[in-house]
Amino acid sequence: MDPFDKLPAEPCLEILIATCSKRTIKQLMQASPVMLRQFVAHKEYINRKLVVTEADLDDDMVQDAIAIILFPPRDDSSYFVPFDNHCLSWSN
Repeated sequence: MDPFDKLPAEPCLEILIATCSKRTIKQLMQASPVMLRQFVAHKEYINRKLVVTEADLDDDMVQDAIAIILFPPRDDSSYFVPFDNHCLSWSN
């Protein structure tokens, strides 16, 4: 039985962010399918919150860090389309 099963999504998300630790989040995801679903659904938001929590960064630095974290993997066949899209969304 998953103890997080009866909680709404928002408290689960806040719990993931409040851990302030990627290791703890990983352990929560392994133990709880609910937490895994929440992480997958809100990965970018959680990563952004963790970056801000781990360091005292201004908005531009956070945007740059998130852009680097979410940079598309290099795929030999169609690398430039995701690359261009990523750079365009990052610059906005």
